[in-house]
Formats: sequence, C-alpha cells, structure tokens
Amino acid sequence: MKHIAILLAFLMTLSSPVVATDKEWVSYQEGDFTSSSQQNTLIYHNASDSVQGRSLLDRDDVSSDYQIHAIYLLASDSKDKRMDINGKIESIITKGNKHLKRIINKELKYDLTIQRKLDVSFLRVNKTIEEIQSLENYALNYFGNQLIKNGFYHPKKIYIIFYQENYFSKELNRNLEGVQGLIEFETPKGSLEIPFITNYLSAAPSDLWFVNFHEIIHGLGFIQECSPNHKEHHVNLIDAMSGYDSGQQLIDINFQDYYGHSNADCPLDLKKSVFLYPTEKSPQLIPYDNDCNFDRNVRKYDGSVALNCLKKLNFVSSASAFKNGVLEAQMLLTLLGYDPGPMDGVLGSKTKSAFKSFISKNEVKWDGQFNNTALNYLRDASRD
Repeated sequence: MKHIAILLAFLMTLSSPVVATDKEWVSYQEGDFTSSSQQNTLIYHNASDSVQGRSLLDRDDVSSDYQIHAIYLLASDSKDKRMDINGKIESIITKGNKHLKRIINKELKYDLTIQRKLDVSFLRVNKTIEEIQSLENYALNYFGNQLIKNGFYHPKKIYIIFYQENYFSKELNRNLEGVQGLIEFETPKGSLEIPFITNYLSAAPSDLWFVNFHEIIHGLGFIQECSPNHKEHHVNLIDAMSGYDSGQQLIDINFQDYYGHSNADCPLDLKKSVFLYPTEKSPQLIPYDNDCNFDRNVRKYDGSVALNCLKKLNFVSSASAFKNGVLEAQMLLTLLGYDPGPMDGVLGSKTKSAFKSFISKNEVKWDGQFNNTALNYLRDASRD
C-alpha cells in the first residue's frame, strides 16, 4: 500500500450520485495523535461543552460484537445544539433502523451504553465553520484525520460523524446530505484504509434517517461494479441505493444486486454483513484486498484477509505508552506528596522537578532517563 491514502467519497444525492477523490492519511507517530487507550486524557477545549450525559470518548461497550459508533462533531465556532444528548441523533438512527426492520427484518448494530442508550461521542474540532467550508473533498480529509487522532479506530467498529453544520458543494450548487469516505491510517503494524461516514445535520433534516443508512451501506462495501444494475457505486433502479429513490427506500427489491442475491460473480451480500442483526451464520466483514485497501470490487471474498487487516488496529503506540507512563508517574508523585503539575501525561518542567525531588529524597540510583526503571521506583515507594 502506498504511504499516501486514496480517499474516495461517495456522495448520497437524490438526483445525481457523485464520487469525489482526494489524498490523505494519518499516522500514529504524529504529535497530536491520541490512542484509543488514551481517550480518557482528552479534554474539553470549551468549558461550556462539558455537560451532563456527554462523553469525549467511546464509552465501555455492552457487547463485544461488531457495531457502529456515532460521533457528534462541531466546528470551533459552532453553537452547541446538544444533538448528542437531546435525542436528535438517536431519533435519526432509530427511524432508519425501524425502516430496515420493516422491509428486511434486520437492523444495523449500533454501539450502546450500559444503560442501553445510543453511545454518541462528542468532538469539537479546531477549525471554524468557514474554514471547514473552504476545505476540498467535502472536508472528509480533515474529518477523517480528526476521527483517528482522537482515538476512534476500534477494529470492530465503523464510525459515523454527524457534523452539525452545512457543507455547500459548489460542484452540485447545493448543500450535501451525506458522504462515505476513506482515510489511510499508518499503525505500528502497517497501514490500512478505514471507511467512515459523514452526515451533514443541517442539510435535509427530514431525510437524514435515510441518508444515514444509505451511506453506511456504502461503507459496508456496496454497491459492487459486478451488480447487474450498478451505476457509479449505486444501482440504476428505484431503490434506497440509487440516486432517485421513489420515497419508499426499498432494499434491492428484486434481490439481484446487493441484498440476498444469487449472483455468483458478486461475492458481497449485504444480508451477510456482520453489522446487521440478526447476523447470518457466515457473516462478511468490510472488504479488503491483500494490501489492506478497502475494496468493494473484490472478486472473491476472504474473511481472513479482512481480519488480518483489522488486526493492525490492535496496538499501543510507543508515544501512547510513554504518555501512559508519565500520567501514572504524575498520579504516583501526587500520592507521595509531590507537585508534578497537571495530570496531562506530558513530561514538563514541573513533573521533572517533582521526580528529581523524589529521587533526591529517596537516594536511589537514576540514570537521568524517564523509563520503566524510574517508574518502578515510584511504584515501589507508593506501596510502602
């Protein structure tokens, strides 16, 4: 796989399907990267964003199954309409799932809290509404970067962003509703492409329940070019996956393109997706090729290929491990009566000074490096 990602955005539109391409990638080695294991160190940059019921992180799961996680994303100057905690996003998802249940007797698996409520994470980014509007490719490169850099890359999850504002497309001369994109992520175990969804909440509020599951279906690997009625990643029929649905939002009514079909030339079948419940006995993961590129046009589905690619997301980066160590040291120094400064996982001057004071007082040998040996001194002292 090339170090630079190819990001494909598949635009859902009721009149003219569009595919946009751009290049972007993100690496675990970047200075502002926060690993999934370190999400508890994320902070609210606007004090007013910290409200009851809201979370910056992906909360503890009630299931270890494959699932879809929602993220409420605001620009730096967005007015907080609290759609993550007032039920707005949950109502969009619930309406879509009720529709799927009615027409195919299945539902998409969404990430839930231990209270059985939709788990929606909060993310306010550092660009303004105007700056995001000025970005090319529907701002997907930027959104994908923010997603990964804030620790959202669980190997069993697909992420959907609900961006509160509009994004006006000069190409289409209108506001967008929803887009599916890809971002390449460099991990210590190698690179892979990660699909994600972006819904623009201010575009067409009454249609967002449909836009959402339409784009998720794209993110699961559809529509394949081998489908009899394929047209630009959609189907050329009156269908939920076409660009001109009749309003009924049907799912492959003739069972010949992408759901429950018998087309031997097309290996992917939405009915078998691991992200649908009830799940079939031989479920299918997101399609990957041998280079871990997201590939909806695979000619043969091989679940082991996808599993090997997704295993790359199971890691703790050296930067994150170091940050974990510093954070533990700060907590232990505080416990032992020293002042290491803020609990931020950063080895700053106050933390260094506090540790040097600890070393001096306890008369232990130290080589000047902050490593496991140094950390063990603190651990041992805290047990005394």
